Amino acid sequence: MNLDTLKLYCDVVRLRSFSRGAAANGVSQSAASQSIQQLEAELDLPLLDRSRRPLQPTEEGHTFYEACRTLLQGFEKARAELQMAKQRVEGTARVAAIYSVGLHDMSRHMQPFMSAYPHARVLLECLHPHKVVEAVLNDEADLGVLSYPAATRALEVLPLRSEPMVLVAHPTHRLARRRSLVAADLTGEKFVAFDHDLAIRKAIDRVLKQHGVKVDVVMEFDNVETIKQAISINAGLSVLPRPTILKELGMRTVVALPLAFPDQVKALANKSIDASVTTEPFIQDILAKDVGVVFKRMDEFIPNQQTAVVMFSPKFASNTDLATRWMVAYVKGVRMFNDAFTKKIPAARDEAVDLLVKRTDLKDKAGYDKAVMPGIDPDGKLNVDDLKAQQDFYIAQGEQKDRIDVEKTVDASLTEAAVKTLGGPYK
Repeated sequence: MNLDTLKLYCDVVRLRSFSRGAAANGVSQSAASQSIQQLEAELDLPLLDRSRRPLQPTEEGHTFYEACRTLLQGFEKARAELQMAKQRVEGTARVAAIYSVGLHDMSRHMQPFMSAYPHARVLLECLHPHKVVEAVLNDEADLGVLSYPAATRALEVLPLRSEPMVLVAHPTHRLARRRSLVAADLTGEKFVAFDHDLAIRKAIDRVLKQHGVKVDVVMEFDNVETIKQAISINAGLSVLPRPTILKELGMRTVVALPLAFPDQVKALANKSIDASVTTEPFIQDILAKDVGVVFKRMDEFIPNQQTAVVMFSPKFASNTDLATRWMVAYVKGVRMFNDAFTKKIPAARDEAVDLLVKRTDLKDKAGYDKAVMPGIDPDGKLNVDDLKAQQDFYIAQGEQKDRIDVEKTVDASLTEAAVKTLGGPYK
């Protein structure tokens, strides 16, 4: 009798099968059966009821199984403790971290670390970002944890994780009840910012500038905690790492506002979003940059869905001549699109791809050979039945209260005039 035999017996009982117990121990079924028979002979007791399927231990066999399992667990624990003693981690790790990391994150990481390595110590100091770098450079800290570290030859920078940034406001702020916001909604809003010399401030300013947004900076602080206090008195909006506001979200002292991200490729890359609904050629751009994978295409969920429409303001539509000329240009464009990607006419395809390369982020022409372009009716017609079905869905979900007459809302007169101007239906 040895530990290997006892483990084999426990696995046979646990899995209720000689074949699976044998496989778990890397032996043949016949070898497993012989080992259990020898064990029963040594104990002079039947341990398994072989007449039942699936295999069951006898009453004595179950008692023996529990005793063997306890013995094996004790052995594994003792062996692990001996291995730990051989690999004992001792000494002191000096960590310098920015306030948001030190106050919110380090404690939950330090506790399991100290449990795993009870002979080690961690000295944590919360510092201004510049001081974190200085502490490591001056050998006052072994590790530094901060956001947006500057590249330097004197330090090795390792990515730790990505944190989504969120727009944060007081629950009574005028934008707090909006279901969705775009960057332009922030223009002129009071804003509680990080100090102007911090890397995170520069990154936020850069994004706001990219979207043409100019906020009214009313306060500047060097740490997240003070910014959250300012938001709690409704001093203004701010953009903060989401993990730093989880407690306040639970207490409802702040709210995270849904800010639409027009550049979904960048949003996927920096993990601001986990998934997106997008179309070609942006799908190929996402795949080329390796920031996402295709889960399902929309036509696999809802075939022939009307995903977009052209809308005119009443003032623009009232100028019939101008609106018709615009629609003629639009229909010519969608016909070229169909020539290029449905009929695959070489000249039209080259022209369309050149335009897309110029106007979108997908600059590799080869990417358009892989793209599954969306369907657009070459005469500008809408799928009115699908628009009705979508309205039914939104009403059922409580997202829309009042029903509109889709037939009256859709005005096909301009597209019909454009098709007539162009010589009739697309062929």
